[in-house]
Amino acid sequence: MKIASVIGTRPQVIKLLPIYTELAVRNIEHVVIDTGQHFDPELSTDLYIDLGLPLPTYQLSLDSPPDRSSSIQIAQMITTIKYALEVEKPDKVIVYGDTNSTLAASLVCAKEGFNFAHIEAGLRSRDQTMPEEINRILVDNLAHTNFAPTLTADNNLRNEGLQEKSFFVGDIMLDTFLILRSRIDQAKSEIENLPSRFYLLTLHRPSNVDDLNRLQYILGKLNNLGEKIVFSVHPRTKNNLHMNLQYYENILAIPPQPYLVFSSLMRNCLGLFTDSGGLQKEAYFHGTPTLTIRNSTEWPETLSGYTNILDFNLESLNIFTEKCAAGKFNVNLENFGSGIARMRIIDFLTNS
Repeated sequence: MKIASVIGTRPQVIKLLPIYTELAVRNIEHVVIDTGQHFDPELSTDLYIDLGLPLPTYQLSLDSPPDRSSSIQIAQMITTIKYALEVEKPDKVIVYGDTNSTLAASLVCAKEGFNFAHIEAGLRSRDQTMPEEINRILVDNLAHTNFAPTLTADNNLRNEGLQEKSFFVGDIMLDTFLILRSRIDQAKSEIENLPSRFYLLTLHRPSNVDDLNRLQYILGKLNNLGEKIVFSVHPRTKNNLHMNLQYYENILAIPPQPYLVFSSLMRNCLGLFTDSGGLQKEAYFHGTPTLTIRNSTEWPETLSGYTNILDFNLESLNIFTEKCAAGKFNVNLENFGSGIARMRIIDFLTNS
C-alpha cells in the first residue's frame, strides 16, 4: 500500500509527524508532497530538520509570492500536485487542515479520482470572511473520509449531512504534543535579552497586519501592559511592518523560531496573544492562557473558564492579565481525544 501526504505550511509539517511515525512503524510506503506554500525556510525546510523528519519526496515551488491572489496560488498548486500524484499513483491521499494547499490537493483528488482523507475535518468558525473557513467546507464535502479532531467538529459534520463518511478520531496535534513534550521541556532558546517574565505575541492575519493603523493599535495596547512582549514576527507581518519597533520599549521582536524552541516559549510565557487558530489549541495543551485577537474561533473547546478569550479590540486586557497572574490552568485533554489519533487514522485507511 502507498499513502501520499500533501502539505505546504509549517503547521502541516507538525501535523505530519505522527502520521509519518505511524506509517514508518507499520512499514507502509509514504510519499510526502510539499507545495511550498510557506516559502520561507524558517517556516518550512528547517522545521523538517527540527522535528527529525526527512525532507519531502516532492518539494514543489510557487512562481508567485504568497501575497498574490489565492486563486493564482491554488491554480499553480493544482498543476504540480497533479503531476506528483500521477507519477506516484498512491492508494490513498491525506490532506491536513485548511490551507490553500489542502484545497488544491482536494480538487486534484476529486477531479482525477484519487481517494483522499481529510485530517482535522469539521472545524467551523462560522466566519466565511476567513479563507480557511471556505477551504474547510469545500474540502469536507469533497473528501472520501473526514477525520474529526473533536466531538464538536464531528457534530458539525453530522449536522451538514456528512455523517456517513465522518469519524471522530481525536486531534492529531495532541499526538504531536505528547510525542514531543519531553523535547519541548528540554529545548533551549538562544534569543538575546529574553526576559524571565514575558507575554508571547504572534500576528499574521490580514485583518490585523495589513492595515498599518490596526497593527500600531495592537502593538500600542500591548506595549502599555508593563510587561515585556516577545513578538515572533511572521514573514507576512515583517513585510507589512513599516514602523520602527524601537518606539515600543516593551516589545522584543524575534524571527520565527524552531518549533521546539517556540513551543518552549509558549509553555513558559505568562500568556499568549495570537490570531492563529493552531496556536490557540497548542497553548491550551500547555495550560497557557490565551487572548485570541479575533472575533471567532474554530476551537470552542479552548474557551471554557477564560482559558482562551476572543477579543478583537483588546478590551479584555485586565481580565486576561488577571487570568495570567493566576498561572497555568489545569488542562482537560479529553476534549481532544486520547492521543492516539494517528493509530485510528491509519487503521481506518488500511482497512477500508
